Amino acid sequence: MKKNRILFAIILSIFLVSTLSAQQLQTGSIKGTVTDDEGTALPGVTVTVRSSSLIGFVSSITNQRGSYRCPTLPPGTYTLLAELEGFSTIKRENVLLRVAMVVKIDIEMSLSPIGEEITVVAPSPTVDVVSSKLSSSVTKDVLARLPLGREIDAIASITPGVIAAGGERWIVHGGTELNNSMEVDGVDIIDPWLQRPHTEINYDSMEEVEIIAGALPAQIGFTGGSFVNIVTKSGGNNFSGNLHAIYTRESLTSTKFTEYDIEAMGVAPPVAPIFSFDAIGSLGGPILKDKLWFFANATSNRGEWHTNFIPATILGTFYDTYQNKTFEWSGLFKLTAQISKSVRAFALFNYRKAGGPIRMGALVTWDSVTPWDDTSTTTTANINWLLSDNTFLDIRASRVYNIGDQRLREGTEDSPAYWDAYTGYVWGRQWRGQEDWGASQNQASILLTHFQDNFLGGDHEFKAGINYSAGGGFWNTSMADPLALWYWDENPYYWRGFYGTDTTTFYGDGGISMNISPPTKGNHMSVGNRTTIGAFIQDSWTIKKRLTLNIGLRYDDTTGWWPARTKPAVGGDLGKAIGEYLFTPVYGFNPFGEIVVDEWKDILGWKKLSPRIGIVYDLFGNGKTALKASYSMYAEPLATQAFEGMHPLRTQSFDFYWWDLNNNVEPDPPGVDDYQISWAAVRQMDPDYYKKGIVDKYKAPLYNEFIAAINSEVAPDLNVGIKYLYKNRKNVLNDALYDPDTERWWNTYELAPEWWVPFTTIIPEAGLIPEQEVTMYFLSNDAPEWFFALGSRPEAKLNYHTVELTFDKRMSHGWQLGGSVAFSRTRGNISESSWGWMSENQGTGWTFDNPNYFVNKDGPTEWDVPLIVKLYGTAKLPLNIIASFNFIHMSGRPWGRTVTMYPPWDWTVANNADYYTSFWINTEVFERRYQAWDNVDIRVEKLFSLGNFGTIELYMDIFNLLGQSTVYHGEDPAGWFQPVDENTTEGTYVTDYWFQRLNGIAGVTTVKFAVRLSF
Repeated sequence: MKKNRILFAIILSIFLVSTLSAQQLQTGSIKGTVTDDEGTALPGVTVTVRSSSLIGFVSSITNQRGSYRCPTLPPGTYTLLAELEGFSTIKRENVLLRVAMVVKIDIEMSLSPIGEEITVVAPSPTVDVVSSKLSSSVTKDVLARLPLGREIDAIASITPGVIAAGGERWIVHGGTELNNSMEVDGVDIIDPWLQRPHTEINYDSMEEVEIIAGALPAQIGFTGGSFVNIVTKSGGNNFSGNLHAIYTRESLTSTKFTEYDIEAMGVAPPVAPIFSFDAIGSLGGPILKDKLWFFANATSNRGEWHTNFIPATILGTFYDTYQNKTFEWSGLFKLTAQISKSVRAFALFNYRKAGGPIRMGALVTWDSVTPWDDTSTTTTANINWLLSDNTFLDIRASRVYNIGDQRLREGTEDSPAYWDAYTGYVWGRQWRGQEDWGASQNQASILLTHFQDNFLGGDHEFKAGINYSAGGGFWNTSMADPLALWYWDENPYYWRGFYGTDTTTFYGDGGISMNISPPTKGNHMSVGNRTTIGAFIQDSWTIKKRLTLNIGLRYDDTTGWWPARTKPAVGGDLGKAIGEYLFTPVYGFNPFGEIVVDEWKDILGWKKLSPRIGIVYDLFGNGKTALKASYSMYAEPLATQAFEGMHPLRTQSFDFYWWDLNNNVEPDPPGVDDYQISWAAVRQMDPDYYKKGIVDKYKAPLYNEFIAAINSEVAPDLNVGIKYLYKNRKNVLNDALYDPDTERWWNTYELAPEWWVPFTTIIPEAGLIPEQEVTMYFLSNDAPEWFFALGSRPEAKLNYHTVELTFDKRMSHGWQLGGSVAFSRTRGNISESSWGWMSENQGTGWTFDNPNYFVNKDGPTEWDVPLIVKLYGTAKLPLNIIASFNFIHMSGRPWGRTVTMYPPWDWTVANNADYYTSFWINTEVFERRYQAWDNVDIRVEKLFSLGNFGTIELYMDIFNLLGQSTVYHGEDPAGWFQPVDENTTEGTYVTDYWFQRLNGIAGVTTVKFAVRLSF
């Protein structure tokens, strides 16, 4: 009764703190059968496992069938001891256990009246014949030796089928960069706002990383089918640590491009470090041996980098190149305790702060680049309670928090923003203004695991768990002057320049934008919160020690809401005057005036049951070859940014045609100048309409996944495999054109043929690209006012296929080698990228908005990479020299020609079409490809022994050893076309300014030197 009361109190406390984390995925287990030398099962054998990574030890006593099981073991190298009176004691050393892996070790004992000890030398199994998941473990040997750049996307990139997209972004098996799941010691560090990592964990703090790229167990909820599982170091019974310094500078970089080449091309040098210095220190050890351990890490980084800005003279002012200066410091502290024989616990705190300039670009001047800083913290506590030899409970509470601030460059606070649409340059005040943002997530979870042998014809590992999460994020922009002026080839009158005339055009003289953001920071206009609860049951059912059925069912429930907010009057005198002139008479309110938004609960969300079914068969019964097949359904997470994008007070700009009636080249209030709306989603802010912008007829966005695979240990320490994976995506959540009055979608021609007018045209040839016929759609004058609603997009589709060949020879006998070859095909009308505002992934953006999005869209997606080859390895050479390498080859990504279409005047009159609306279209399916990418990184290190004091390692990393380089030039003619009629190339066609021009280069070989003192 006392134990039950304690259990109830702990569970109740966890729920009261309202916090969630994922379940126990950071440990593995060792199990097997003990027999005598005639194969008879031996009950009553005590099997004890010990490791330098395990606080204390774990013991198991074999049952009547001779089976034992040692669960909840952290990754490491273990020693097994099997003891039974009257038999020889068997000692099995160097058993390697990776994170979340089940290692099967069978033991044979013989009679021995003198109780001798026999040490068994045998390689550890490399094939998991129990789990059906597709996982790769980045072990401490790989982390310590490979030149991976110390970034999580680089760590993920060595996994088969994973595409590193840079900046903590990676694409896994046809997924998107916004639905990767990621945990650190069980803490979900994916923020609920952007669905990207809240924080970073220092590389030297990582013990091991597991990357699951398919067949995820039911424990893992709200995902797109990939999971990164980071386990940090814990200390040990002996004090150990390191001091680590890494340095590079400009003189240690090189490029294939000479100074003459760069000057002749008229581009900036490739982005490269001027200097970069990392200083890292770690220390771990016992506070009380076998009772309480600690681990601490501290990191500092400073760097300065060249940027790719192309120097230019704009309106007589020369804008020179500039540098990117960055800083980062972080600290981690972890305590691990063996509270009693049956209770183990740990607590972790991580802090990180980073900053530097942001919004840089090849065409962004220094005054439009803004300084920023970002701070994050991660806190977690975990209790693992062994209730009996066959049952344990895992309880966790966590909080993750980050906040960021982006400030305007000094001297631009009261300036408008400027954009030259012809050249692409921006200058003056940063277009998005001053920004501040934040996200947080409170987490809690409870997981119960029970082992039941010899039940229903097999052995079972039952798991059941529940988790809860509450969090959200905010994003606010502010600017004293919300005006942005459009130029065309330095002409302040955009439309005059666009048409090459000195007189007023049909669209007026120029163009301007006015932002609705408040004048000062801190109002947090756009706020979104969500709560999530998940529960699962799972059974790993092994029949006759060869066939395992992994059967799981997961339930997830997520709901979003936003609090009440009041927007102050914005826009200055000009914005308010334009609002009163154009909007108040039509809509009854001024979007530049004060607006009150009430709290809105249960904005959107979904409930979903997700089955996970896997079959694993030990083909030969020796634990060395596994046949695997699985089906999994994954419900995507709800990013709060998805519905924040529909918030009536979200940051947005209204675009206007401008008639400069007094010719003073400055926008003046209406009455002095005249204006007409070019683009303004006013009804999205209307209190009577904005709630209609989220349609309740939506479904949970999801993936279906099918896998067939075989893995085999063909030699000691060598695992090879082949796998086929198919994945499709359904119910994509995105906004599109919607008529709130009739509750009707009209984003495709088929849905509303009376509101769209087909137009067939012939795009003129450009360069080597011939003329192309295409049918697109212009807006009918009978169409309703533009209004966007968020809902499931049934017309969205994505299908992914891959065949992967893999091999992994783990570190032994002084070398390790791994690699993969992936052949894949991704087709559909969805992109995997998240650039823009959530893009095709989830939320608002230009995708699926109107019929022109679908023109020539169905084909290879943005990240369709047919061939990826990866190879990495390490060799320990004489004289304590170690050499390592990492190689990646990727096919080029697809691209195609695009153009912006303007309708001919006479045709619009004859066909009742709107003359003022233009549309961007694909003129062809994206089947052209950029150049392939090949990269080789190497490391050479030398170890010096300091005897009892430890070792010193000196190493050199060379990144991009072969000098892979890219010349960026305008391949897509893009631009705009206004034909004189249908089915003709006659008309005005202007290609993009950068078409057939060089706009940048990339490709730097960088040498880094490092020293590491380990003790």
